[in-house]
Amino acid sequence: MKQVWIVSAMLAGALVVSAALVVGHDRMQPGTHPVAQPASGLPWQIQTLPGGQTQVMGLRLGGQASTLADAQKIWGGNVEVAIIAAPGEGGALEAFVDPAQAGFISGKLVLTLQAPADAVAGMRQRALKSEFMESTTRKYTLAPADRQSAAAYAITAVAFIPQANLDATMVIDRFGQPAER
Repeated sequence: MKQVWIVSAMLAGALVVSAALVVGHDRMQPGTHPVAQPASGLPWQIQTLPGGQTQVMGLRLGGQASTLADAQKIWGGNVEVAIIAAPGEGGALEAFVDPAQAGFISGKLVLTLQAPADAVAGMRQRALKSEFMESTTRKYTLAPADRQSAAAYAITAVAFIPQANLDATMVIDRFGQPAER
């Protein structure tokens, strides 16, 4: 049942992003380029910055990317940091905000951090505990010193999974009819 909810949330998020892209495309004049708009914190409002960076939900990716510390300034103490590892893998350093408020939408925010493999391995060895997730994947809770050092790592990816179940009618009501499908 939980997997059905997750797939539904991901599908709803994809619908929202697709609708936003179509609406945004319709507002562009032929031969022009999109102009970066001020960040409002909505997950589909993605800006391309002059230096080639991307900004979404107040976080920069690429180049001088935002760090976990920057995300903690936005979401406060609601940021959980852990190593997520499938069997046979070293794992990835990730941060989670659940629930995360993005404008008028609530959901779960997942941030992937750029940490060297040897640093992740050390953090995994010092982990306070490890527990299974929904499958054979394990979640390693970091020691306090490792949580502190993780704050300096750059964010390489942002994923937002909305909690709302949005159907096609709700998306059209919010964003209007798409020019094409």
